[in-house]
Amino acid sequence: MPMDVYDRLDQHLARLKAAGESHADFAKRAGMQPADLSRARKHRKGLDGHWPAIAKALGVSLDWLHFGEAPPAAQAPPVDSIGEINRALLGENHRLREQLRRQEDENAQLRAELAAALSDLRGASAPPVAPPTTAPPVVRPQ
Repeated sequence: MPMDVYDRLDQHLARLKAAGESHADFAKRAGMQPADLSRARKHRKGLDGHWPAIAKALGVSLDWLHFGEAPPAAQAPPVDSIGEINRALLGENHRLREQLRRQEDENAQLRAELAAALSDLRGASAPPVAPPTTAPPVVRPQ
């Protein structure tokens, strides 16, 4: 049996769910109440005024959603690749945060070493001077 508009909607909703988006979240993104979407999917009717917003929220054309005439990939990236991109970005975010933490630790160690070296240069009688935490302002002649 050929797919109809509800079959294509269900297919996309399954992909979205696999990527971590609930049907309720999708319904809100499409500008409708989650209960209305659920009821319409169950009875396979009742979405007539919502199809343009649903197509837009899915990232597909209205023609494809209704008639299957154009592949959805031509309209938007597949949901599977969105999930992969999201996972990659989360991993990169974690890696960069860890790198920043290590660099902050290294900077603190270097500041302590610099303070100790400055103290040694000034001698034990002079009070210790903390190294600057920011670069001094640049003064340009006018």
